[in-house]
Amino acid sequence: MYIIEYQTKVTNSNNTYYQIEKQDKDWLIAKLIQISAYMNELALSKDPDYKLFVKWYTTPDKLLPYSSQFRRSNSPQSFVAGTINNLLYGSQSDIAESQAKHLSFIINSFTDLSSEAGIELQKNSDKQPVLFQHNVWEISK
Repeated sequence: MYIIEYQTKVTNSNNTYYQIEKQDKDWLIAKLIQISAYMNELALSKDPDYKLFVKWYTTPDKLLPYSSQFRRSNSPQSFVAGTINNLLYGSQSDIAESQAKHLSFIINSFTDLSSEAGIELQKNSDKQPVLFQHNVWEISK
């Protein structure tokens, strides 16, 4: 299990964000790119079980945030893509508390489902689930 330790930060808009170390942010981005690449390649399969896995990834889910831009709920695919876009090409530097919850669910579900699928598309990939954990030992600055 990969543990991402964070410090909380509350913004003026009363949202809670997790401040994470650069190496953890880099791991998270790499993991999301891994998931995206794996699922995009798996989408070529005609195997019914793999198709179900891809369907889980691409289907909007009401448990994920609603996209006001596209006027529908995110899918795991769109949530992963949006997070990558925000962290790499946007101004987001911290992870929102709600975002961490959804990322944990998607990453850990992917880890379980890809392991169960048994198709090795990424021989050197990171197969760890993730846990966001409050760093209680960090002294506030």
